[in-house]
Amino acid sequence: MTTTTRIATLGLLTALGLAPGCGNLDGPPPVDTIAYDADGSLLTFMAFGIHVFNTTLNRETRTIPFDGLPVSRTIEVYRYSVSADGHTAAVSFPALEAEQPSTIAVFDLKTGETLNTFHPDDPAPDGRMQGVVELKLSPHADLVYSCSVNADPSIPPGDWGYRFTVFAVATGQALWTRDVPSQTQKPVFSPDGTSLFIQSEAPLRLEALDARTGASVFAVDLPGHLQALTMTADGRLAGLIGPPDDQPCGPEPGACPPSTAFWSSADGTLLDERPGIPGTEPHGTNPNGDASFWCSSWSDLCATEIIDFSEPTQSALSLTIWRTDGTPVQTLNLSAASKIVAFSPDGQYIANSGFVGASDGVRVFRISDGKLVGRLNFDWSLL
Repeated sequence: MTTTTRIATLGLLTALGLAPGCGNLDGPPPVDTIAYDADGSLLTFMAFGIHVFNTTLNRETRTIPFDGLPVSRTIEVYRYSVSADGHTAAVSFPALEAEQPSTIAVFDLKTGETLNTFHPDDPAPDGRMQGVVELKLSPHADLVYSCSVNADPSIPPGDWGYRFTVFAVATGQALWTRDVPSQTQKPVFSPDGTSLFIQSEAPLRLEALDARTGASVFAVDLPGHLQALTMTADGRLAGLIGPPDDQPCGPEPGACPPSTAFWSSADGTLLDERPGIPGTEPHGTNPNGDASFWCSSWSDLCATEIIDFSEPTQSALSLTIWRTDGTPVQTLNLSAASKIVAFSPDGQYIANSGFVGASDGVRVFRISDGKLVGRLNFDWSLL
């Protein structure tokens, strides 16, 4: 462990109000989501608060604690979202006991102030637990989308019901609500915050909804499920589309790679579509074509995380960075899958969070040469 990593780790433990030697804690890792703000500071979201570091994670500059909120150590049930300008964050907190509702809190990341709190679901009867499974804050932080599940233990999970709602952040009022039989996938707001894009089923479509009313604006038929949906800095929808459901996929590597597509967020016009992933060989996906995909809110950079099964006995994980015109920029070799990837506003750095064994970490790489320039480890065994 480097000196920087050790200092960051111990500082993080101190910031969380914990100290080494307290015994092991079972459970998922504490670093769940990362994001850059408009000033280039890196935000790390954890069960006990939002921690802000300088660009390369060498120094923690401030902490926004979750005081007075229903904090749970079970980090995997939290959801986070940050506005496009990096100034506001929404965090969902699970009900700590049955027959209680979940909570969504919205924070001003500059001042640390809690702007509002509200409940996305009703108290669950009969010992059921409800919770937010999707959370998305609009670019201007005036709306927040949530999708909640009614986890009824008396019925199979496939039959659980879901509710998605759009709230006005200023008042906490639910502007519209829709109950659906399955989880809504890939929520993304348009750059102006007026539209909400989701993947809907039966038929399989990319659907644009009026963000304030829920009314359908337009829909685009999809040949396969969206592996990922994101928004580019210039306002285009960008997605990875998996193979059609009826397409047989053999076991060989790269048999069913996804295609990369760009749509107009104004009317759904298909602007560009390319087979595969820019900068990678055909074998650069797993046999089912699954991949993760992110685009920068500030520059023309995107990143695709792929699993390379070209070696039958050993798979490799890499993060390929490319420009929206398809030009490859850099490829990073990773030791574990990323939960989230974030680009710095100046386009010089890319950060990812992942989990390996007992250690959870954030890594910051310089894009120009792929060098690891910052690292933050959190090891449950230290607690």
